[in-house]
Amino acid sequence: ASLSEVGNFAAVTLLFVMVIALFGAFSFANRFRFNAKTGQSLAMTDPAFSSAEPSPINFDDLWSAFVAVFVVLASEQWTDPWFDAWRASGLGGALFFVVAVVMLQIVLLNLFLAILLSKFEGLEEKTELERRRR
Repeated sequence: ASLSEVGNFAAVTLLFVMVIALFGAFSFANRFRFNAKTGQSLAMTDPAFSSAEPSPINFDDLWSAFVAVFVVLASEQWTDPWFDAWRASGLGGALFFVVAVVMLQIVLLNLFLAILLSKFEGLEEKTELERRRR
């Protein structure tokens, strides 16, 4: 029974990651390229756009978006793409990452803990029944 619950949790996690990655790719594709001197975001029509290196964590394609969302999920250097989104899109970009952090880290962590605690509760009830039988 616990394996199916972990499978369900993995499916929910994958769904959250996929939705946030798709929304991030839709919102930030080709936006994380910046002028090296000024630090301002470059538009695709800017002549310097083609020679500018994209940020290492970006949303230019679906795979890169999945990696970026996984970085947020893992809480490892998620502030780098957050800052790039702030520079590229302003407050809306920053709010995207706040929502992503809340959804991925807080909601999914609570869901995982609920599954874990329900298993411990089931074990406790099972041992209590065994004690009563003796």
